Amino acid sequence: MKRILTSALVLTLAILTVALAVSVAAKPNRPPTKKPPHARVTWSVPRIEQTLAPGTTIRLQVTMVSSADLSDVTLRVPGGLGRVLTVEPTSIASVKAGVVTPVTLTVSMPLARAHSQGGVVQVRAGNPAVPSPLKVKIRVPGTENEADNDVEEDDADDD
Repeated sequence: MKRILTSALVLTLAILTVALAVSVAAKPNRPPTKKPPHARVTWSVPRIEQTLAPGTTIRLQVTMVSSADLSDVTLRVPGGLGRVLTVEPTSIASVKAGVVTPVTLTVSMPLARAHSQGGVVQVRAGNPAVPSPLKVKIRVPGTENEADNDVEEDDADDD
């Protein structure tokens, strides 16, 4: 009886050893991937509020600074604000932490159907949005929604 138990124990250990060896061999030996640091953008102004008459175009200069190095950076304006506000540059190969990056905003309010607009300028590194979008509010005097259209925080997460 002792011999049967010993044989069963040896066989069980051999099976466990082979199973462990197979599972280790199945996993590729890759170095651990380094997660990118959490970046945050600081703008030269916390918010832009501008009053603009229909048929008018203005250019505004702002700057941004990232708290971490970023690559494959895009600047975008989601939602309705994107129909009247453009940004330059729209893409940047890399942004170094602590380095000031100039951004030009051009607001062109159409003559027909002009109305107040609110939204954000997003910074994306790859696909995810970087926290702290630039909030923008463009008012058109004399329109019924001049005071009603606040900046929508939901636009910060639009794709």
